Amino acid sequence: MQLIPFGKGFDRDLATNYYDNIHKDRKKRKSFLEAMKTFIPKIEEIQVDTNNGDIDIYEDDEYPSALHQYGEGANKLFRILVQITLQEDKKLLIDEIDAGIHYSHFFEFWKIILEVAKEYKVQIFATTHNLECVEHFKNILETMDVKEYQELSRTITLRKLPDNRIKAYIRLFEEFEYELNNELEIRGGAL
Repeated sequence: MQLIPFGKGFDRDLATNYYDNIHKDRKKRKSFLEAMKTFIPKIEEIQVDTNNGDIDIYEDDEYPSALHQYGEGANKLFRILVQITLQEDKKLLIDEIDAGIHYSHFFEFWKIILEVAKEYKVQIFATTHNLECVEHFKNILETMDVKEYQELSRTITLRKLPDNRIKAYIRLFEEFEYELNNELEIRGGAL
């Protein structure tokens, strides 16, 4: 398993992992490009230089732009999609999944993450303290055609008890949907 830290700039590992595991496979490359359209609507191709770690995006013009010029959301989605592809049939932890994602993109962001994770059979564990992020997670689950997404989804709330122990509360979709719809706090903290 190759770790690609999110807080680090671009490096050869990210470019190499994209090239070796996605770019060389026509089907994966096409699927990856479609997913990236969430943040870069006119994307046509991705080229990488594995020697120095450059990742270039080609849109409808002939001049590429470096991925880092597209903002934090596009960069984070790129990294997450690479990680999901690398973790096929495994589990992936994404700490602070909302960091760098503008709230107006949460809905589409979750949709892409869920679809790609399902495609590669990856179980996602994502942390967040952002209530809007959790609400958009619930909203996308309410609108997706496949009931399976709701059946597989859970929220886990960690609460610190008065005796300093930590207790985990696991909620099925219907439970966290009810709590969010009734404005109950599900993000954790001390009791």
